[in-house]
Amino acid sequence: MGVVFRGRGAGLLLVLALVVSGCASARNANNPAQQLQVKVVNNLTPSEDLSIYLQPGLGARRLLGSVGPGQTRTLTTSSTGASGQFVLVARTLSGQSLVSNPIVAGSGQTIVWDLRANVARLDSE
Repeated sequence: MGVVFRGRGAGLLLVLALVVSGCASARNANNPAQQLQVKVVNNLTPSEDLSIYLQPGLGARRLLGSVGPGQTRTLTTSSTGASGQFVLVARTLSGQSLVSNPIVAGSGQTIVWDLRANVARLDSE
């Protein structure tokens, strides 16, 4: 039979286990080797605010963040499902979309997306 904990000791062990597992998850989420980064160069003319999404070949697209007019911004996603073939989607407030070329990338890599040229590539640095 298994061990049964009773009273305050059991609650303390449960809280401790949750804290330790939460710290491990947070450490992985902040580790650049476990992240896929997307550097977006919003050089469209005319330029406007854009919401940027990561769309895997299979599965739901993920909102990465927003990029303002004339800005270059690096957006990050955690390693969960961040490996494979993707397209990037930029969406305007009025609902228009720009879709990148397909690109294969994974954790620890950076995709650079030049919106005017509409070319997504892996950063060579």
